[in-house]
Order: sequence, then structure tokens, then C-alpha cells
Amino acid sequence: MNHPMVALLIGGIGLALSAFFSGSETGLYRASRIRLRLEAIEGDRLAGLLLWLVHRPGLFVATALVGNNLANNMVSLAVVLLSQQLFPQPGHLAELTLTALLAPIIFVYGELLPKYLFLRAPNRLLRHGGGLFFVFTLLFLPVSIFIWAVNFLADRLGGGWPQPIRMRLARRELRRILQEAHEVGVFQPFQHQLAEAIFTLAELPVSRFVLPLDTLPRVPSDTPKNALFQSIPASTDGHIQNVILLEDALQPGHLLGYVELWQMGLQKENMIGPVRPLPRFSEHQSVLSALVEMERAKARLALLENAQGTILGLVSLAQLREQLFARSLPKAV
Repeated sequence: MNHPMVALLIGGIGLALSAFFSGSETGLYRASRIRLRLEAIEGDRLAGLLLWLVHRPGLFVATALVGNNLANNMVSLAVVLLSQQLFPQPGHLAELTLTALLAPIIFVYGELLPKYLFLRAPNRLLRHGGGLFFVFTLLFLPVSIFIWAVNFLADRLGGGWPQPIRMRLARRELRRILQEAHEVGVFQPFQHQLAEAIFTLAELPVSRFVLPLDTLPRVPSDTPKNALFQSIPASTDGHIQNVILLEDALQPGHLLGYVELWQMGLQKENMIGPVRPLPRFSEHQSVLSALVEMERAKARLALLENAQGTILGLVSLAQLREQLFARSLPKAV
């Protein structure tokens, strides 16, 4: 252990591992899932392993983190051993000086350059090192699972439900594909803008477009239809017209649903109906998912609630549609 070549060997291995894990992490983020899936269908085992890792970003990030720490420890050990060989006098000045001199080299060749290379050609470079990364994933699995568990508990204790990483990666890749299709003329400008609007709404929480509960009139469920029509205000909200909220007559404050006045006017019975149920959305739900669910349920209104079940306000289908169309229209020059 006292020979300088041993220190250089340890440092070289550590630098190579640092470059490998840093580059592989970037490559797995940037790898084309469509290409990997097609190659896996054709029987490529390596593509299947890489696809398995790509679908588990928490695992490969934890593996890269453990691997980088191992590589950094090896480089640090090599610096200490080499400084002891080159400068045998006691003190830490030699170690600090050697660390400062080697830091730019370690940063460029162990972090910056491999990340840049894998960013430019992720699939090609992963074919050369993906198998080795999977081997390290199995070796580091006990520690990686612990790191993943700590991160999961931190998210739960924080009270938030951030969007899964793999959904973000999938949208990012799909956005890149659509951009390339637009550049080669497959997509028309409006189609490209519509796709961009959909991606934007998928990242926005529906709570940004919540309406107060008092936006609409509210009546008890036992109100006669004739009395209801007489009490309707002359004008309603600009986004939600001819709609009233129905409150349980036996449980004040409990909303049973909503009624569309034009449908109620067609009925001969002197009673309120038909009553449409109010879907419930979490405040962290995205605008896009709320829009899709409301369109599927043919619901004009929905309730927005927090994690404790408290009603925060109303969600209007018309308003969500306006957000989609406003972002899809061509920008004025």
C-alpha cells in the first residue's frame, strides 16, 4: 500500500467509476424508452434490462448515488496515499494542495465530460455500460432500497404528493418526439401547440383554477321547483350559467350535487331534478387529469378538497376547457 502506483491505481479506478455512474445516470434519464421497448420486443436482453431500470428511476438514482460515493471515497483515499508518498513530512498541507490541484481534473473527467457524452448519445453509450450498471444495481441493492425508503417516507411526511418521476420523464420524451415531428413537418403548428398545451396542463395543479363555493346559488333539496325558479338571480357567473348547487335539506352544508335549469324546466313534476353528482378532486391533481375525468363523466362541475376532506371550492369544466384552448390558439404577433 506504500507504493505510489497503488495510489494511482486506486485513484484511476475511482475516477473511472465516478465517470461511469455520473454518465450512466444522465443516460438513463435521457434514453429513449420507445427505442428500448422496440429493441426489447425484438429479443434484446440488454434493452430489456435498461428498460426495467428506466421504469424505476428511484432505484437507478440510488445506485448512482451509492456508486458515486464509493468512487469519491476511492479518489480521496488515493489522494491521501499519494500525498504521503510524495511529501512524507507530517501535516495536512500536502493533502490539501494535492486535492486542490486534482479537483478540476476530477470534476471535468469524472462528472462534466461523461454527463455531456451520455447526454448527446444516451442509447449508444448505455449499450456499452448498461449491463455493468445493472450488475452494480444488484450489488448495491440493500443500500439503494434503504435510500429509496427514506426518500419515500420524506415525501409522505411532507404531506405532498409530487408527480412520479417516471411520468415526468415519459412526458419529456414524448415532448421531444413531438418537437422532432413538428420540425420535419409531420405536425401542423396548431397540433404542436395543442400538444404543448396538454403537457402544460398536465403539470399544473387544478387548485390554481378553483372557484369559490358562493359562485353559484345554493338551495335545499326540498325546495319546490316553482319557488326555485322565482328565486333564481337575474345573472349568474360568466363561466357557469344556469346551474345551481343542491344542498341536503336534512344536513345543511352537505352538497348532494348540482342541477341544470334547462333540464329541470323540461320536467312536469314540481320538484328539483335531475340531480347530477359532483366528482371530487384532490388539490394536488393536475388540470389535465381533472379535465379528462370531467369529460368522461360528462360533469360540468366538481368539488376540490384538501387531504383532510375539507371542500376548497368548485372546479368548472368550462373554465378548464378555456385554459386548454387559450394555450392552443396561435400566439398573436
